Amino acid sequence: MRSRKRYALVVVLLTFIAPWISTAAASASTSGRVIVENNNSNFCMSVPGDKIYAGAPINQYTCESDSLFPDQYWYEEPSSSHSGWFYFQPQQNNTLCATYVPGSTAEITLQYCGVNAANGNTNTQLWHYDYNSGELATMQGWSMSVPGARTDVEPINIYPYGPYPDQYWSVISVP
Repeated sequence: MRSRKRYALVVVLLTFIAPWISTAAASASTSGRVIVENNNSNFCMSVPGDKIYAGAPINQYTCESDSLFPDQYWYEEPSSSHSGWFYFQPQQNNTLCATYVPGSTAEITLQYCGVNAANGNTNTQLWHYDYNSGELATMQGWSMSVPGARTDVEPINIYPYGPYPDQYWSVISVP
Protein backbone atom coordinates (compact mmCIF):
# COMPACT_ATOMS: atom_id res chain seq x y z
CA MET A 1 0.00 0.00 0.00
CA ARG A 2 2.85 2.35 0.80
CA SER A 3 4.36 2.07 -2.67
CA ARG A 4 1.01 3.04 -4.26
CA LYS A 5 0.88 6.22 -2.19
CA ARG A 6 4.47 7.03 -3.07
CA TYR A 7 3.73 6.44 -6.76
CA ALA A 8 0.64 8.64 -6.61
CA LEU A 9 2.63 11.39 -4.90
CA VAL A 10 5.35 11.25 -7.57
CA VAL A 11 2.74 11.45 -10.36
CA VAL A 12 1.08 14.46 -8.73
CA LEU A 13 4.42 16.22 -8.22
CA LEU A 14 5.49 15.60 -11.81
CA THR A 15 2.17 16.96 -13.04
CA PHE A 16 2.82 20.24 -11.25
CA ILE A 17 6.55 20.45 -12.02
CA ALA A 18 6.43 19.59 -15.74
CA PRO A 19 5.12 22.99 -16.93
CA TRP A 20 7.96 24.77 -15.13
CA ILE A 21 10.79 22.79 -16.69
CA SER A 22 12.78 25.07 -19.00
CA THR A 23 12.04 24.90 -22.69
CA ALA A 24 15.00 27.12 -23.56
CA ALA A 25 17.24 24.16 -24.26
CA ALA A 26 17.20 22.36 -27.56
CA SER A 27 14.73 19.54 -27.61
CA ALA A 28 16.16 16.12 -26.84
CA SER A 29 14.12 14.56 -29.61
CA THR A 30 15.80 14.36 -32.96
CA SER A 31 14.52 15.29 -36.36
CA GLY A 32 17.22 13.99 -38.62
CA ARG A 33 20.68 12.49 -38.60
CA VAL A 34 23.11 14.23 -40.94
CA ILE A 35 26.74 14.58 -41.90
CA VAL A 36 28.10 18.08 -42.56
CA GLU A 37 30.65 18.16 -45.37
CA ASN A 38 32.74 21.15 -46.44
CA ASN A 39 32.33 21.57 -50.21
CA ASN A 40 35.88 22.88 -50.64
CA SER A 41 37.83 20.26 -48.69
CA ASN A 42 35.35 17.36 -48.87
CA PHE A 43 36.06 16.78 -45.16
CA CYS A 44 33.28 16.35 -42.60
CA MET A 45 32.51 18.20 -39.37
CA SER A 46 33.95 16.02 -36.62
CA VAL A 47 34.91 15.89 -32.95
CA PRO A 48 38.61 14.94 -32.65
CA GLY A 49 39.18 11.44 -31.36
CA ASP A 50 35.46 10.86 -30.78
CA LYS A 51 35.87 12.61 -27.41
CA ILE A 52 32.37 14.00 -26.84
CA TYR A 53 32.27 16.37 -23.83
CA ALA A 54 31.34 19.97 -23.03
CA GLY A 55 34.17 22.12 -24.33
CA ALA A 56 35.33 19.65 -26.99
CA PRO A 57 36.61 21.36 -30.14
CA ILE A 58 35.01 20.73 -33.52
CA ASN A 59 37.16 20.26 -36.61
CA GLN A 60 37.00 18.74 -40.07
CA TYR A 61 38.22 15.23 -40.77
CA THR A 62 38.37 12.85 -43.70
CA CYS A 63 34.98 11.38 -44.46
CA GLU A 64 34.12 8.65 -46.87
CA SER A 65 30.55 7.42 -47.12
CA ASP A 66 31.52 3.81 -46.44
CA SER A 67 33.73 4.54 -43.42
CA LEU A 68 32.38 7.48 -41.44
CA PHE A 69 33.40 7.79 -37.80
CA PRO A 70 30.73 7.99 -35.06
CA ASP A 71 31.77 11.58 -34.25
CA GLN A 72 30.88 12.66 -37.80
CA TYR A 73 27.16 12.03 -37.36
CA TRP A 74 25.03 14.90 -36.10
CA TYR A 75 21.39 15.51 -35.36
CA GLU A 76 19.89 18.57 -36.99
CA GLU A 77 17.37 19.61 -34.33
CA PRO A 78 14.92 22.35 -35.35
CA SER A 79 14.55 25.33 -33.03
CA SER A 80 11.10 25.61 -31.53
CA SER A 81 11.49 29.39 -31.21
CA HIS A 82 13.24 30.36 -34.49
CA SER A 83 11.61 28.95 -37.61
CA GLY A 84 14.16 27.72 -40.17
CA TRP A 85 16.97 27.58 -37.60
CA PHE A 86 18.36 24.46 -35.94
CA TYR A 87 20.93 23.04 -33.53
CA PHE A 88 23.71 20.57 -34.40
CA GLN A 89 23.93 17.88 -31.74
CA PRO A 90 26.46 15.00 -31.84
CA GLN A 91 24.68 11.66 -32.17
CA GLN A 92 26.45 10.36 -29.05
CA ASN A 93 25.12 13.08 -26.73
CA ASN A 94 22.07 15.18 -27.56
CA THR A 95 22.55 17.41 -24.52
CA LEU A 96 25.47 19.09 -26.31
CA CYS A 97 25.28 21.56 -29.21
CA ALA A 98 27.80 23.02 -31.67
CA THR A 99 28.43 26.47 -30.15
CA TYR A 100 30.25 29.55 -31.43
CA VAL A 101 31.42 32.79 -29.85
CA PRO A 102 29.65 35.73 -31.58
CA GLY A 103 31.99 38.17 -33.31
CA SER A 104 34.98 35.89 -32.79
CA THR A 105 36.85 33.50 -35.04
CA ALA A 106 37.41 31.14 -32.10
CA GLU A 107 36.96 27.45 -32.83
CA ILE A 108 33.43 26.07 -32.57
CA THR A 109 33.05 23.79 -29.54
CA LEU A 110 30.48 21.50 -27.98
CA GLN A 111 28.60 23.10 -25.09
CA TYR A 112 25.47 22.13 -23.19
CA CYS A 113 22.40 23.08 -25.19
CA GLY A 114 20.19 25.94 -24.09
CA VAL A 115 20.78 27.97 -20.99
CA ASN A 116 24.42 26.88 -20.72
CA ALA A 117 25.33 28.21 -24.16
CA ALA A 118 28.07 30.79 -24.66
CA ASN A 119 27.44 33.49 -22.05
CA GLY A 120 23.91 32.09 -21.57
CA ASN A 121 22.99 33.14 -25.12
CA THR A 122 21.20 30.21 -26.77
CA ASN A 123 21.43 32.00 -30.12
CA THR A 124 25.12 31.03 -30.18
CA GLN A 125 23.95 27.50 -30.93
CA LEU A 126 21.51 28.26 -33.75
CA TRP A 127 22.39 27.63 -37.38
CA HIS A 128 20.62 28.27 -40.66
CA TYR A 129 21.43 26.31 -43.81
CA ASP A 130 20.84 27.82 -47.24
CA TYR A 131 20.37 24.84 -49.55
CA ASN A 132 20.95 27.04 -52.62
CA SER A 133 24.26 28.61 -51.61
CA GLY A 134 25.52 25.98 -49.16
CA GLU A 135 26.12 28.61 -46.48
CA LEU A 136 25.73 27.69 -42.80
CA ALA A 137 24.90 31.01 -41.15
CA THR A 138 24.83 32.21 -37.55
CA MET A 139 22.21 34.51 -36.01
CA GLN A 140 24.82 37.31 -36.25
CA GLY A 141 25.24 36.84 -40.01
CA TRP A 142 28.61 35.09 -39.96
CA SER A 143 29.28 31.77 -41.70
CA MET A 144 30.66 28.43 -40.58
CA SER A 145 34.19 28.41 -41.98
CA VAL A 146 37.43 26.40 -42.10
CA PRO A 147 40.49 28.67 -41.89
CA GLY A 148 42.84 26.08 -43.41
CA ALA A 149 40.25 25.32 -46.07
CA ARG A 150 41.61 22.05 -47.48
CA THR A 151 43.64 20.72 -44.56
CA ASP A 152 42.56 17.64 -42.61
CA VAL A 153 41.91 18.16 -38.85
CA GLU A 154 41.65 21.91 -39.34
CA PRO A 155 39.44 23.63 -36.71
CA ILE A 156 36.02 24.89 -37.75
CA ASN A 157 35.09 28.44 -36.74
CA ILE A 158 32.83 31.27 -37.89
CA TYR A 159 33.92 34.15 -40.09
CA PRO A 160 32.19 37.14 -41.71
CA TYR A 161 30.39 35.99 -44.82
CA GLY A 162 32.32 36.45 -48.04
CA PRO A 163 33.22 34.74 -51.30
CA TYR A 164 35.43 32.24 -49.49
CA PRO A 165 35.37 28.62 -50.73
CA ASP A 166 35.75 27.26 -47.19
CA GLN A 167 32.31 28.67 -46.24
CA TYR A 168 30.25 26.33 -48.41
CA TRP A 169 28.82 23.14 -46.96
CA SER A 170 26.55 20.22 -47.71
CA VAL A 171 24.21 18.99 -44.99
CA ILE A 172 23.48 15.42 -46.02
CA SER A 173 20.72 13.30 -44.48
CA VAL A 174 21.81 9.78 -43.54
CA PRO A 175 19.87 6.80 -42.16
